[in-house]
Amino acid sequence: MRNISEPGALEQWLLADGRIFFYNEFLTEVTLDQWRTIMLAQGGMEGSFKWYRAMMRGYNTADEQGEWMRAFLNLLP
Repeated sequence: MRNISEPGALEQWLLADGRIFFYNEFLTEVTLDQWRTIMLAQGGMEGSFKWYRAMMRGYNTADEQGEWMRAFLNLLP
């Protein structure tokens, strides 16, 4: 299969346990180790996960629908 954008091709590829090679000329083991080091030094994915959990639990919904958001949106062109 050469093109997963053909109708049904992505599903077929996934059902066949299709995988993309992890290491290649752009992502070597060295660059992956560098990424891991940087991510762990900055708290890993914790910040992103907290944002996602807050979004899914609706913690920010009231703020997003509040007066300040409407005022901010009115400033946009």
